[in-house]
Amino acid sequence: MVPTGVEQGDQHSAADPVNTGPAFLRRRFGQIVLDSLLRTTISIVLVPLVLPFAWLVRQFGASATTSLVGGFSVYFVLMVALAWWWHVWFPHRHGDQTPAMRWLKLRLIDLGGDEPGLGQYNARWVLTAADSMFFGLVGIVLIIVTPQHQRAGDIVARTRVVRTDVS
Repeated sequence: MVPTGVEQGDQHSAADPVNTGPAFLRRRFGQIVLDSLLRTTISIVLVPLVLPFAWLVRQFGASATTSLVGGFSVYFVLMVALAWWWHVWFPHRHGDQTPAMRWLKLRLIDLGGDEPGLGQYNARWVLTAADSMFFGLVGIVLIIVTPQHQRAGDIVARTRVVRTDVS
């Protein structure tokens, strides 16, 4: 059975006007865009690290191709680590919010209204790949059509994003 995200006794039900509607969706999509822009900027800034690493590998007698492949392999590992840190560790340690969530007054909760566990964050992160398919269309459609505006990662992890600027 696939969870719908609606739990009995949930303090933020699907009919909750604060966490539904066009204003909430604009804020939610704005958060996704801002987080993506910030991560992309960091990724671009880190690209120059490839060349010194490739040069270092070349000094040990590797071919130019091997050196570049090695450099970009290190870059790839750094980007995976950055994505994990951004989507899992940072929000887990900073009030269940990414930087953009904090700016836009959003936070992640589990369906019971509590703080999500590290396992839930990891499940959300792993399914970011599914949500990002077709230029993010899968995640966008799911956020629009699910009762609690959840993407695939939220549905599986049993979490949702809510506003923090209301009581």
